[in-house]
Amino acid sequence: MQKLNYFNIQALEKASADRMAKNNNYQLLLESAQWREKLDKEENITLNINKFNELMKQRKAQIEKFKALSKFENGLKFTMFPGEIEREKKDEAFKKKSEMWIKNLKKDPYLQEAMNIVSDMGTKS
Repeated sequence: MQKLNYFNIQALEKASADRMAKNNNYQLLLESAQWREKLDKEENITLNINKFNELMKQRKAQIEKFKALSKFENGLKFTMFPGEIEREKKDEAFKKKSEMWIKNLKKDPYLQEAMNIVSDMGTKS
């Protein structure tokens, strides 16, 4: 019995890597993560007021730059199952949790790329 190979995995990986390299939101997300990691490792801070003020000015500029990430939405639409919609009517905590979950899904660039890969699989099979 011979195994069938429906998809060119290398082509899918390359297309995905190319898309992600060109995705400004994804690149900004990576930059933000690297910046936060660097801040977490910082053990010293200058006591010189002028240098400190300059450092704070730079940090404020970085924070402003990364605010664009909070506005990003991947364009995907999500629908709750009918049973969950009914549960939301009776369970306020579940409703809030579901709203937050969907809000986070809409901001997920990895989920967006997963859908792009699935789309590629449908057109390149």
